[in-house]
Amino acid sequence: MTSNKPASFKINASAMSPVSAPAASEAQPFRLLDLPDELWARIGKTVIEASAPIHVTRANPEGLKTALPSILHTCSALRNELFLSYYATKVKIEMTPAYPWDTNWFRENLGRYLRVIGSDAASALTSSYHSDWYWSGWREEDVDESMAELQTDLQNVEDWIGCHVKVVSKRVERRDHPRRDQRMHWEVCFVETLPLGERRMLRD
Repeated sequence: MTSNKPASFKINASAMSPVSAPAASEAQPFRLLDLPDELWARIGKTVIEASAPIHVTRANPEGLKTALPSILHTCSALRNELFLSYYATKVKIEMTPAYPWDTNWFRENLGRYLRVIGSDAASALTSSYHSDWYWSGWREEDVDESMAELQTDLQNVEDWIGCHVKVVSKRVERRDHPRRDQRMHWEVCFVETLPLGERRMLRD
């Protein structure tokens, strides 16, 4: 005989509790690369722009030991995106005439640094060289001859650091130099690093 009593349902209260909601609704860890490419690239560039500039000179070679910003260690994608722009905008190297006491600095520090960062980063660096001759009486029309002479002078530097160096511009204005009205300053570029086996012998 069929019962006229309404069916009774047992409600599983625990199944309705938000505490036991499906795992998919739980907060997932945030990853930088989950952002759109344009956004994470912009964040990376902002971090690079905010990082301290590095000015390397013979008197202040410590900048060669400066570690890369942490964001360049985040992942290969960020590193590839920002690596060259970091060296182009944040690292400046100022070279001086190659006197004997400069030899170890050029060869053991600057040369090693350029080989470690590679040819692409080396060529992106902002670099300058000031010669040991002065420009008293120098005229703008003398620029081609002066640049050719400087390129010859830089052959010694190439030998020491194991990298081709090219003069890429006219004289650089140095407002912070006490003898800025005399010393010749030139913008130069590290064109290509040389494998150790291909480096030429040091000049006498």
